[in-house]
Amino acid sequence: MAISAGKAGQSSVKAEPNVTLKQKDAPAIKIAGSQAVARILVDEKTAGATRASLTFVDIPAGGRWTRPSAAGTAVIYVNKGRAKVVGKEAVTAGDAVIFPDGSAWPMLASMRTELLVLL
Repeated sequence: MAISAGKAGQSSVKAEPNVTLKQKDAPAIKIAGSQAVARILVDEKTAGATRASLTFVDIPAGGRWTRPSAAGTAVIYVNKGRAKVVGKEAVTAGDAVIFPDGSAWPMLASMRTELLVLL
């Protein structure tokens, strides 16, 4: 974003173009040790975001997924499906789960489950 001085002390804002990456256009990344597939939608590479990332995770029925790192807080939104957070509650479409810094509980999908993971 560029800010420049305008007339009589006014400033104008010129937005730099964004990169919008749709889930279907993001490359699929097979997660080691899991049946889940991830698609990175927003990160430093795709949008210049250095303080957050947004990842789509698709877990097949009977599959297991664990966030790759316990560093930082993660907000996980269940877009579709149903999963059990091991040692915690079950979650369904429309639910959000907060994983505090230092936690990385596995999630077991009882049906195909889509997650949006904000780190």
